[in-house]
Amino acid sequence: MTRATTLLPELDAIVKRGNGRRRAQAIRDIGDMFVAGASRFTALHIELFGDILTELVADSNPEMRAELSERLAPLGNAPPAIVIRLARDDEIRVAGPVLRLSPLIGDDILIEVARRQGQAHLLAIASRGKISAQVTDAVISRGGREVMQQVAGNEGARLSADGYAKLVRRASRDGDLAAAVGQRADIPPPLLRELIVGAVDLVRQRILAAVRPEKQIEVTHIIAEISSAPDPQDADHDFAPAERRMLALHRAGGLTEKVLSGFAQGCHYAECVAAVAVLSGVTTAIIDRLLTGERPDSILVLGKALGLDWKTVRALVLLRRNLGRTAAVPDLDRVRASFEHLAEATARRVLRFWQMARPAAEAAR
Repeated sequence: MTRATTLLPELDAIVKRGNGRRRAQAIRDIGDMFVAGASRFTALHIELFGDILTELVADSNPEMRAELSERLAPLGNAPPAIVIRLARDDEIRVAGPVLRLSPLIGDDILIEVARRQGQAHLLAIASRGKISAQVTDAVISRGGREVMQQVAGNEGARLSADGYAKLVRRASRDGDLAAAVGQRADIPPPLLRELIVGAVDLVRQRILAAVRPEKQIEVTHIIAEISSAPDPQDADHDFAPAERRMLALHRAGGLTEKVLSGFAQGCHYAECVAAVAVLSGVTTAIIDRLLTGERPDSILVLGKALGLDWKTVRALVLLRRNLGRTAAVPDLDRVRASFEHLAEATARRVLRFWQMARPAAEAAR
């Protein structure tokens, strides 16, 4: 006769007068008994186990509650009352297993926990195999970076239109999140476009690499369209004369990095745009936008893809400020570290997308 079987006559006394050690052993033994016979128990048996365990765990330590949670989490017929009690526990080691795995926790409890508990509980909910849009909305409204990443990567998480919009807005500031959102099969086309439009070029490349094969053509077209789209602010810029001069200089073998660096340091903007356009095979309209962007990412990509020295890249990064178009001073140490860590192969792939925009731009004329 097992310990679990001989324990039955003692249950009432343990619940009412048992010390911590006896309660802990009772929780373990009753858990053993339930798991062993779960497939045979009737609803009445399950309710009885639930009532007993609910009383026992009231004064138990977190370790015992966590152990019980681990054992009950995957069971489809565990006592609902004790599972819900564990899900509401402030200790994540107790609540985590049932929040992640238990099929017995309804949306109302999940939403309640999502609104009341911290990031660890939210992460556990975001890890469930299936999550309704209502629960996902509650998680997204309070979730931090790790939680958002988990939601985006969970194909079993349904997303409402509002939830998707919030996720895309957050992704505009987070390249990892943007890549995760971009590869979801259910992302609506307008939001996929918004995601790509709001991303810097390096992140666009990551999105393209992450999306499913059937969406790669769509993403490629969006990137090319964005890159070639005319900017109303560019209407006053006429780079044609400078571009003709740079083409002639290039054919004569005189368009060197030293010459480009001199243009940048001397704030000769039209010559800089035209020179980079000729060297890279990208239109002057696109280069103009890349050189005057709010962030230096695109300049770093150009520099790495063209094999430029940091001194030249630095001059191009500072060009916007030196021209008086911004008062912001870039953190050059951080920018240089980013430039040095940028892989040349990655930069060349991004450059290829900018080059692909040339036919689209010329066809639109």
